[in-house]
Amino acid sequence: MADGWKTVGAGMTARRRWNDNEMLPTEAGLRAWAEHWKEMNTPPDGPWKIHRPAFEALKRRRDELLADAPDIATDLNAWNKWRKANLRERVDEAWYLQEIVRRAELVDVHIGNGSAGWAAHEAMHLGSLHAEAQLKFAHEAAWSTGQKQRQILTDTRNAANAKRKAERSSEHARWQAVADEIWQRRPTLSAPSVAEAVVKQLNLSDKVHTVRQRIRKPDTAG
Repeated sequence: MADGWKTVGAGMTARRRWNDNEMLPTEAGLRAWAEHWKEMNTPPDGPWKIHRPAFEALKRRRDELLADAPDIATDLNAWNKWRKANLRERVDEAWYLQEIVRRAELVDVHIGNGSAGWAAHEAMHLGSLHAEAQLKFAHEAAWSTGQKQRQILTDTRNAANAKRKAERSSEHARWQAVADEIWQRRPTLSAPSVAEAVVKQLNLSDKVHTVRQRIRKPDTAG
């Protein structure tokens, strides 16, 4: 089998994986794979045994993070304070490690009891938590930065749009004021004629049709 690390996935799902699952196109390679498969499925552990080293490493990391925790038996208040700061559900690394290790231990228990269904159940939750933790701690910092930048861009865009809208509203009010004066003097003029007069009087770059859509004839103009 080929050795070495490889990158799989892309973007949020990109991760490094030990490249141990590619068969060499040789008789020796096929034999090696067959032996590996046979060993992996040897009762009573089955394929679960290949994951044990990884979870032992996770357990050591968990123990490192929990080493600074107060003794729950001697100082419950201090323990609860530490827990609220360091074992927040789906937030802290220690919480993820504790849950992953707990699920792994439950898988071991169910395998030992011959409960394949329960072992599969716990393994499903274990795999889900493990994948979630990998994504969270590999990409959350960049995701948070991206979210902040996106919010800044959204706020900037909304502010610019609001400013433009206010400016246009003020400009439309100016058009209407001039149109009101024209209609006051000549109440029989049509809206297109008044719009044309507004454009000329204010020396607008806007088209007559645009002004026509924004002005309204006052009821008092006749």
